[in-house]
Amino acid sequence: MRGTLIAVLLALGVLALSGAVRHRLHDRTPTQDGESWTVSDPDSLYHARRVERALAEGGLPAPIDPALNHPDGARLPWPPYYDLLAAWALEPGLSDSPATRRGQIER
Repeated sequence: MRGTLIAVLLALGVLALSGAVRHRLHDRTPTQDGESWTVSDPDSLYHARRVERALAEGGLPAPIDPALNHPDGARLPWPPYYDLLAAWALEPGLSDSPATRRGQIER
């Protein structure tokens, strides 16, 4: 019983800390289009770009990223599962317009 209580309290602590960091990084900076939402985390932007590319090309996200080590590209040392899962979850609700799709993926 005591171990379960400690595990629950630990999970709640991690959840609270995660929520606090997420709230702090939730940037509401006005953009040129009048929108008040932007992403400032470089990892999120990178994965949004990978998801956008995977959806445009179809299939698995590419194992080589041409934007890294330009102009040769670089082989990615991590598996594509995060980007694949994000693409699979987002695809049904996305617009067909590439310009609109990018904003939807980032959000």
